[in-house]
Amino acid sequence: MEIPAETISRLLDALDNLATHIIVLDEHWRYAYANKPALKRLNKDLDELIGKSIWELYPYLLGTPFERAARKTVRDHQVREVEDYYRSTDRWYLSRLVPAGDGIMLQIFDVTKTKKTENTNKMLINALDQALDTPPVRKSAT
Repeated sequence: MEIPAETISRLLDALDNLATHIIVLDEHWRYAYANKPALKRLNKDLDELIGKSIWELYPYLLGTPFERAARKTVRDHQVREVEDYYRSTDRWYLSRLVPAGDGIMLQIFDVTKTKKTENTNKMLINALDQALDTPPVRKSAT
């Protein structure tokens, strides 16, 4: 059964209206699709990506937890999530890696605000723990 062009158009429109970055890579790690939020984050037009390898365009991804998880996902067809900090953008991203035929679909969420809140909470908890562990200062009677 062939999917009508109108349905495909609606689906692509819906993907473009998500806040989530959606990217599809083929079996050779080449871009096959990226929605508008992903293109905006990458500062690229779709025609600049289609057919190009993610590893050639973004070599700094090689050797990262993202690369290892992506390759495992393609190998064993298991959905994975990986969270990592990218110094080049000073942002934290959570990537959900979903098998898609012989390739992979990436759902990428910017979790920077959440990570900053978590870090602030940890610092406050540590400060409170230290304050509670510190014996009170007593004045000597003279």
